[in-house]
Amino acid sequence: MNVTSSGDRLWRRPYGTPEVLLVAVYPTLKRGANNHCAYGAVASALRNVARKIRGSVMNLKLRMACLMICALFVVGTVSAQSASAKLPMEPSTFYPDDGNRGFDLANPPSDAVLDVLLKTPEAKENWDRLQKLNRDELRKVFLVVRVHLIDTNETDEVVLGKFPMSGADCDWFWIVRDKGDQAQVLLFKNAYGVYLLKSRTKGYRDIRSVGFAGGITYTNI
Repeated sequence: MNVTSSGDRLWRRPYGTPEVLLVAVYPTLKRGANNHCAYGAVASALRNVARKIRGSVMNLKLRMACLMICALFVVGTVSAQSASAKLPMEPSTFYPDDGNRGFDLANPPSDAVLDVLLKTPEAKENWDRLQKLNRDELRKVFLVVRVHLIDTNETDEVVLGKFPMSGADCDWFWIVRDKGDQAQVLLFKNAYGVYLLKSRTKGYRDIRSVGFAGGITYTNI
């Protein structure tokens, strides 16, 4: 310890460092004593730097997490919109007596669908009338509406028959699987109307039909 001409006491840093410290400013040299200590001041500064670094790292992690959440939200939104685009609004109620409901935008059958319809038992029962019609006239006997009973990869059709492919009291409906160059009849219904339900069985939408027989209205699923 040295004394200056003004009477202030001077301390030297430990370990032979030449810088001198005023005792009035640094009253103690104990490590970590307080911020006025030589070591305490340095330690405090280092702690502040460490806090800033940790804060920056935490802020970076938080920003990255927010970006990931936003990215997942965008991807989910785009996927939902894509799914909606793949599943256009399709009619689910087909009731000809109610203003031809469900068949407003119907089309004639394709060649494959027409061929499979002409091979059904209903067509064979009316073959005497059907054989008198040419190909274009036969197309006009059927109204076809495209639907999806299971997913967007397979196209199905609800087919309504007109005279002579219709019943005396009820209409004739066929559910046809259209594979482009091939078609398959999945279901035939003699009914007033057909409804595609939201419920499913083995992945396929349930189908309800309403008909009339013997003076009694019945419903089948």
